[in-house]
Order: sequence, then C-alpha cells, then structure tokens
Amino acid sequence: MLSLALLGAMAGVVFPGVDAFVSHSRHEQATEDLQQIVERFHQHRQNKDCWPVAVDAPEVVTQRRDLSAYPSLVTASDGSADQDEPTLPARLATQFDPPQDPWGTPYVVCSFAQGFDGTRGGLVLLSAGPDGQVQSDDKQIFNARPAGDDLAQLITFNLR
Repeated sequence: MLSLALLGAMAGVVFPGVDAFVSHSRHEQATEDLQQIVERFHQHRQNKDCWPVAVDAPEVVTQRRDLSAYPSLVTASDGSADQDEPTLPARLATQFDPPQDPWGTPYVVCSFAQGFDGTRGGLVLLSAGPDGQVQSDDKQIFNARPAGDDLAQLITFNLR
C-alpha cells in the first residue's frame, strides 16, 4: 500500500515534467519546420524568379491552402528530384501529404492578393498549433501576429 502511494506521488512529479518537455519539443519542431518551408519558398523565388503559386490558383488571390497545393516545393513538376527545384526537407516531404505540423495538422499557406493597407499582398505560413484550430483572423495572419496557440512565419510582403 505504501509503495503504491509512493509510486503515485512520483508519477505526479514525473509526468507533468515529461508532458512539458514534449510540448516544448513540438513547439520547437514546428518553429523549425516553418523556417525551413519559408526557406524553400525563397529558394524557389531565387531560382525561378517568381513565387510558387497554388496549382488551383495560378494568380495570387486571397486564400488558405495546405502545402499539397504547392507541389513544386515537394517534388519537381515531373515527379522526379530536380536540383534546381527547391524541395522540402525529407522528413516533411515524405511524412504526410500534405506536410503536417507536430500536432498532426497540415501547414497552411495564406496568400493575400492585397494587404489590409490595400497596396500590397503577402504570403504567410501558418501552423494551427497544439489545439489544431486556427484562431487567427486574416488580419492577424497577414501581419504574422497569430492569435491563441497558432504559429505564423512571414514569407514575403513583396509578391513581385
């Protein structure tokens, strides 16, 4: 009986610490993923002299799409590896289609044809965070200042 009480007390101390460690690790992984994906967008821009566009929206429009809408970031257009075509890190490219954050929710690219100042557009990468629900409105996303537990990374404000 005493050993069960002691075991219960130890579990009460150990498990919250493990949970906090796992939560912190997932947050760090999501932040790193966002940075690597943004890097791929910039490499595409540098190599192709244009930003990647969603396959179902060849013009920049205001929309939210997961990364499967941007196949040039995952594979070359013919499905093979292309040295000139930037691709996602293997862990993200092969893990799920579309690539998901550490909490199992697809990363989302938010494109804005025009910004909220009416003069510029933008691309922002978003993770819904631990709860899996996007809590940010478009203006918060556009300004890369997400609400709740969402994570956002600005890709560009210059779509030219």
